[in-house]
Amino acid sequence: MKKIIISIFIVLFLVGCSNKTNEPKEKEEFETYNEIELDIGEDYPDREHIINIILNNSSNVETQIGEIIKEKVYNDFDINDFKVFKSQSESNNKIIYIYDYGFVLEGAETDIGYTVFVENNKVTKVYDNMQGYVAKELKESSKAKEISTRLKNFTETRKEEMRKFALESESNSNKKITGETVRYDVKKDRLYYSIEITVTDSPDSEYQSIGVYDFKIKI
Repeated sequence: MKKIIISIFIVLFLVGCSNKTNEPKEKEEFETYNEIELDIGEDYPDREHIINIILNNSSNVETQIGEIIKEKVYNDFDINDFKVFKSQSESNNKIIYIYDYGFVLEGAETDIGYTVFVENNKVTKVYDNMQGYVAKELKESSKAKEISTRLKNFTETRKEEMRKFALESESNSNKKITGETVRYDVKKDRLYYSIEITVTDSPDSEYQSIGVYDFKIKI
């Protein structure tokens, strides 16, 4: 199997989004940062929940876990408000499956949610990564309505301009778009369109770099 070395950098581009085609475009500005900060440390000491419930093999695992979160952690939990990402790790020769339930607000993925650990078909722990926010309150907030309005005005033409800008920002010719996502940073109140560009030195190269370009979505 070809060895792939991946380096990741994230760039935030502040680009105006408008459906008024006759107006001059806003000048692009940008700032860089090394990682997305998650404030889930000492301010939230009770975020770990010990569960130890065996899963039923005859039912959908993600749905079952959702019911466990609803019963043990957050009574108003609705799995339809979350996007699930599954991964795994190995500890002491045991495979541990990790399910990240990322909260989605009006179609925008957020940086809050729940992380669930499953070992030997048993849910062992649930971590509350909501950072003090309540899903039901966020869904009913004015911010949710604002996000909905922004995304309705976020045209395919604007997305194509962002794709072109991201690709042209990479000098290497061996590049392609490998991911596009609408994201919302709840704490920073930042709505943006994230475009992932994968770059290789040559078609046969084992080295890859991933550039993530985050374009701010404005009304």
